[in-house]
This record gives sequence, structure tokens and C-alpha cells, in this order.
Amino acid sequence: MSEAEKLTIYLEKLKALSLENLQEDNTTAIHALKKALSYIEGEMIGY
Repeated sequence: MSEAEKLTIYLEKLKALSLENLQEDNTTAIHALKKALSYIEGEMIGY
């Protein structure tokens, strides 16, 4: 898998998780994005 393909996958996951966090936590967009980014970062370390 190329790095560009990985980036596309991570960005799609980041968007989905951010929207999910926004709805579940009833928080600001930036907080939802930070939470999702933290999750994705942990997932990336596993690769």
C-alpha cells in the first residue's frame, strides 16, 4: 500500500471519528477532531 493510499484511509477515518465524537460528546468541532486525531495517531503507531 502506498503512502498516498494510507493517507487517504487515515483522513477518511479521521473524518468519520470526528463526526462521531461531535455527536456523542456534544462538543466543539476542534475538540472532536483532536480526540479523533489522538485515536488515529495511536493506530498509526501500530503500523
